[in-house]
Amino acid sequence: MALYDANHVPDFLQLLCLMEAISFEDFEFATVFSELLAWVAGRTRSHGCTLPTRIGGKRLVLLHSAVNEANCDIEENDIACVHPTAPLSSSRLDHEAHLFSALAKPGLRACLLYDAIEPAIGLDLLRLVGGEKSVEWAFSVPTGRRTSGLLFSYGWKRGGCEQVVAVLHSYLPTLAPSTRRGFSNQIQMRGDA
Repeated sequence: MALYDANHVPDFLQLLCLMEAISFEDFEFATVFSELLAWVAGRTRSHGCTLPTRIGGKRLVLLHSAVNEANCDIEENDIACVHPTAPLSSSRLDHEAHLFSALAKPGLRACLLYDAIEPAIGLDLLRLVGGEKSVEWAFSVPTGRRTSGLLFSYGWKRGGCEQVVAVLHSYLPTLAPSTRRGFSNQIQMRGDA
């Protein structure tokens, strides 16, 4: 018997990937774990928040798609992450691409943590925004199939996306066999080499 609800495994995988990506950037996520967990799982009511860290004054700025990027006080050292409140679809792709591009344009490290209704959304999004790399995976849940991904702008430390992929591959054997069967056999990484 598993000690978790299979419906929450995709949220946990997103959290795991985001924590790995930001810790690769020397961001101390332990100090902001509870806020980060609530934000990824969609249990926070705010449209965005800024979480401080102890290393070098960096901050993690968490944004939902409803936030206007012009109202955010984002500095050069910060990491900005967008997590749309609803799964991406072709009809919403331009809006999310605009928000991500506006954040990444000043040279900030930005990422987009997403769920997608359509499997090709991740590749379309990477092309549309000119991101550096992305990692994407699919997972079966009782309500159907769920595709998730993490898109990186330019400016992240080299090897961060590869580290996220390695963590996903390492975590897969720890899932209960019935849950593991629902995980796609291939974790896809795309973008610049």
